[in-house]
Amino acid sequence: MNTLKIHYIKKAIKDPKNAFYVARVNIDQITGRKLFSNDAGLKHNILGNISKLKTKKTIDGKKNSNQISELEEKGYVGLGIPFKTTDIENVISKYKQMIENDDYSVVRTEYKNEVYSRMISQVYKKIPEITNLLTNEIKDMLKEHYKGSFQVHHVLAWRNYHVPPEIIEEKKLFASNWHCDGRDTSRVTLFINLSNVTEDHGPLHVQSKQRTKELIKMGYGGRHNYKLPEEVMEDPHFVVKNIGPPGTSVLCNPQLCLHRAGIPGPNKIRDIMEFRFKPSNQTLEKDWIDKIDEENIAK
Repeated sequence: MNTLKIHYIKKAIKDPKNAFYVARVNIDQITGRKLFSNDAGLKHNILGNISKLKTKKTIDGKKNSNQISELEEKGYVGLGIPFKTTDIENVISKYKQMIENDDYSVVRTEYKNEVYSRMISQVYKKIPEITNLLTNEIKDMLKEHYKGSFQVHHVLAWRNYHVPPEIIEEKKLFASNWHCDGRDTSRVTLFINLSNVTEDHGPLHVQSKQRTKELIKMGYGGRHNYKLPEEVMEDPHFVVKNIGPPGTSVLCNPQLCLHRAGIPGPNKIRDIMEFRFKPSNQTLEKDWIDKIDEENIAK
């Protein structure tokens, strides 16, 4: 019996309730991979399909937008910079004033008293100008994708810092391993660079729905143990990175697409904002920013 198995058996003996939860989650993910060829889990795939069926269709299924066709084919689509310059600059200016200020931001990740990520708590309340980033064009894309109405489920904004290699070996501090998010698979996310992002700034990495299915069929085992060689997981023919100046954005279904965060290089940071969307039978109201339900954000 290998050392890893012995470690998990000892943990299970010490905390059987947690061991049962972990086993249930593992069964859910393994079954989800078998049936749906993604890593979101059986439960979230079923919930995603139910969400789509329950949502009232008010737009026909025709794809009028090349971008939406690409989103549905690949699971992601690059949008370039889809905002007015003044709108994105205004949001970034306010974000920069807050992200290092303890009155507005909180530590997201730390290790051995070193901070490696900070985020602005309830950014949608502190920077209400983010409503300008949900442009009419983006709203139209989302309505076309969902064939009806949608809601903003959550908005987050955070900063990642450089993590030295020796720390990375000890502990994973970001979502820097390939994974699919464990949420309702009907949801899509708009990822926005709030700083200039190059290869050295640890950009978002994404693989298509099709490549995700291929990797799972090849034996991908999960974020903690890929069970596949690094050259397969990181094959540059399939990996897309959200590189570009502030405002560069990608619309993605992170439940269906394997993705990961890069690690910023020495003295580098990456600033990110994400809007999470879900289908709805309710039309998005002008005051949507005031109706984000904190109690249901984790669901």
